[in-house]
Amino acid sequence: MEKRKPHYDLNKFKELFCSVETRFITAAARKGAVTMGYMDEEGIIAVINRLCSEHFYKSMTTHVNHKIWQDVYRYQDDEDNDLYISCSYPRIKLEPS
Repeated sequence: MEKRKPHYDLNKFKELFCSVETRFITAAARKGAVTMGYMDEEGIIAVINRLCSEHFYKSMTTHVNHKIWQDVYRYQDDEDNDLYISCSYPRIKLEPS
C-alpha cells in the first residue's frame, strides 16, 4: 500500500531519532550507510537532521507487515548520491500526521 502524504510528522521523527533511547537503525540501513560513506551513527544522524518536507518521496507499508507505515525520503548528499531513507517507528506509537 502506498500514499503520497507523509504518515509521520518529520520533526517528531527527527526528535526521536536523535535520542539513543528511541533510535533504531536496521542492519540493512547500517550496511547501506557504510557503502555510501556514512561510517557511524553521527553521519547518519546528520543526514536525518537535514531532511525536510521537500525531500518526501512516498509513504508505504512494509513488506513484512502491512500495518506498519514507513515514510521514504529522497535526499541528494554532497557527493550527488541519491539516498532513499525509510523512516518508521513501529516500536513507538506515533500518531500519523
